[in-house]
Amino acid sequence: MILERLFNLKNRKINFILIIMMITIFCNYFVGCSTKNTTTTTDETTKETQKLNNNTTDEVVKEIKKSQNLTFTKVVYASKDRVILYCGIGLIVYDIINQQIYRAIDLKSIHMNLFQGDDVTIFKVKVDGSQILMYNELMYNKSNNLDDRYLYDIENDILEKTDIKEFTNQYDGMNQFGEINPYNDDHLKKYENMEFIDCINIDKSSICYLIHPRSSEETALLQMLIVNKDTNKDTMYTIFS
Repeated sequence: MILERLFNLKNRKINFILIIMMITIFCNYFVGCSTKNTTTTTDETTKETQKLNNNTTDEVVKEIKKSQNLTFTKVVYASKDRVILYCGIGLIVYDIINQQIYRAIDLKSIHMNLFQGDDVTIFKVKVDGSQILMYNELMYNKSNNLDDRYLYDIENDILEKTDIKEFTNQYDGMNQFGEINPYNDDHLKKYENMEFIDCINIDKSSICYLIHPRSSEETALLQMLIVNKDTNKDTMYTIFS
């Protein structure tokens, strides 16, 4: 009888332990699922946060084309593959190879369109043209940044806030628009009916100019002229086709 009681007691303990183990397994399963769902939601939220630009490329381009003012239109990067330029409304990445706009972001929505007065927007580009760093600073006190910094990843089309101060491999295209006069270039005299508004070096022999008809300040008529000084060969690109 005593042995039977001990045996039953032992079985009860085993059953109790088994029940506890099953409860633990089920709890871990549901907690794991919950954590996975939470993580997925967090990842999606992060992606939404990173994608700060609310407008699509087509929407931004459409708004830029409506502009009648080219005063603050500048080129900040040029290579044999792409050109990056901005205006008071947005920033455009132009694909030279395919002769079309590759990316466009709205600068107004993130307040990165300050080009006059005491505070100005600064653009810095990686040497390979893959990323753009943007921030505002006081013109006469460059240590005092006014707003957040933004990093735009062109290839992934992601715009996000950043703490990056500058790129280690930063592009320096030697913008010489204030130092050169294209109207004195005999090769460019055939464009005397065009207004040259900015330029930047692609390499030692090639320059990218931003031009538009003298008769109009419509952004929709903005064009790029790439000139090879060694061969005197020039190619015109219509940005807004």
